[in-house]
Amino acid sequence: MSASLAWIDFSSAERARSQRILSALREPDSVDELGLGTIRDALSDALFPGTSTIQTRLAYFLMVPWIFRRLERERLDETRVADRARDRELALIPALKENRDHDGTIGLRSESRIKRLPSMVYWGGLRTWEIFRASLSREQYLAELPDLRRRRRRLEAERPDDQGVDPEHLETWHDHLPEAPDDFPTAASFALRPIDAEFLLGRIQSAPRCRGSMLAWLAGRGDGAEGETPWLHPRLAEMPAAIRDLVELARAFSDLTQGARLLYNVLLWEGRPDGDRDERLEELHATFAD
Repeated sequence: MSASLAWIDFSSAERARSQRILSALREPDSVDELGLGTIRDALSDALFPGTSTIQTRLAYFLMVPWIFRRLERERLDETRVADRARDRELALIPALKENRDHDGTIGLRSESRIKRLPSMVYWGGLRTWEIFRASLSREQYLAELPDLRRRRRRLEAERPDDQGVDPEHLETWHDHLPEAPDDFPTAASFALRPIDAEFLLGRIQSAPRCRGSMLAWLAGRGDGAEGETPWLHPRLAEMPAAIRDLVELARAFSDLTQGARLLYNVLLWEGRPDGDRDERLEELHATFAD
């Protein structure tokens, strides 16, 4: 069933107002007219490359590659590659549910109705950490998977002559990616084996886009120290100057955007219709207007 939006208008003025709101929502730049999102993403990528707020558990950086690497080794019907990949990712949900620690399971509630699969959430990070080595999007990779398998088999048969097959183009997953447990994905867990943790730590510290980042520094310490924000981290003073400078820039940017939000709300309050009063909001306005 498709979603729709409707309203009951009691006057031509209300109808015109509703139409203006809908028109504003259709404007491509109405969400981020100041371009703040670009700055936010750049700071985030510099401090914590390959990560985002929608990522839930570190083990997905391994489970997604395990699923796709197994697909590479199978004889695939070209018309069903995406469906088979989706089925394998959906199979993780009941497997992870069996664990006591299943918080962060993608699709825990939606199950087969899930729209954003783990591979969609983690693909950018897999490329940034160079766990996935090819310069392909998830969709491009799925489209090329059957042909990739055929070319690999031909290359193995034709060595040492490549006969026009570029071995580098056939690289996908990192050479030292640990093998999945024998019972995966029938059984799956967010707990990392020592070999898994060692591999991920190596990627965070060695991938070119991660080296020198706050993420790499924190991963290397592994002491579990936390801060509500990067600039409140208890070990910030110990970090290299380059990281501290970035964190200070992020703090200033946060203050700027928070100030803009407060100013916007103050101006909205000051432009309210006469007679529209609320004591609590009056107090807030007096606090933030100064």
